[in-house]
Amino acid sequence: GDDLYRMLFALRYNGFPSGLYPHFSMFNHGEDANCVKYPPGAGKWSEVRCTRFVARGDPLTISYLPDIVSHGTRREYLLAHHHIDIGAAPHDGAPGERRAALRETETIHGILPVAGTDDAPTLSAAASLIESELDALAGRIRVAAAADGRDVAERLEDDAVEIVCGAAEALGNEEHALLCRAYGLHVRTAEALALRVGPLPKNTLRRLAESLRRLLRAQTVLLGPDHPDVAATFDGLSRCVGGMLGRCPGELFAIGVKEWKDAPAAARAEWEYRREVARIGGMYPRD
Repeated sequence: GDDLYRMLFALRYNGFPSGLYPHFSMFNHGEDANCVKYPPGAGKWSEVRCTRFVARGDPLTISYLPDIVSHGTRREYLLAHHHIDIGAAPHDGAPGERRAALRETETIHGILPVAGTDDAPTLSAAASLIESELDALAGRIRVAAAADGRDVAERLEDDAVEIVCGAAEALGNEEHALLCRAYGLHVRTAEALALRVGPLPKNTLRRLAESLRRLLRAQTVLLGPDHPDVAATFDGLSRCVGGMLGRCPGELFAIGVKEWKDAPAAARAEWEYRREVARIGGMYPRD
């Protein structure tokens, strides 16, 4: 009986969606994790890589959360699944400057949700509603991946834009962590549409470019400039900007972003995006 309970607790508190890894179970959760765990590759191996420079003696941490969620949801999940209490206030344990930046990713209309305060229930409810919409959108994306219909993909991309706009208005904070996830989901719907229709319509390309730009800004604050997800967004931006320069440069210039104001500026931006992809990729050799 004791052996069975020990195995069940090991699976519950030390397991990953892809399996149980004795060495990885030594990694603690970090609210500002400095490592990322890669899922198993074709050879069934998995690995953890640092996403920033770590001082000697500092702990190596990963995130135990399956997705980017608000502080209230993280606290509830970690208490239920790992018996970890991250505290009533977001990112209390982060160092000064980093704490300020991370807390900005949690504020809603300029207010930081702190459990036990008068504003907390209303702010938490707003974040929970957005999380429910994002969860539903992610589920629809998974279902649509098996479908071939162009109409389904187009509706999904339209709905993703609507959800992103609604979330941005409800949060009143362009750098909120939930928008990082929202922009990422919109990018996925646009990429899925491209697989079905080929070159994207001009208006969809424009919306994709705007989401990628905002996603990059949110990811850089939340994850740091050297994270592999940031490299993936730079790659998407380079391909999107390059495609728009070739097909619809006027749409790109009309977005009103300084680095895309004209052809020379946009071409330089595309080159800088590709350089960042190579720079960050060089930090994560897969040998």
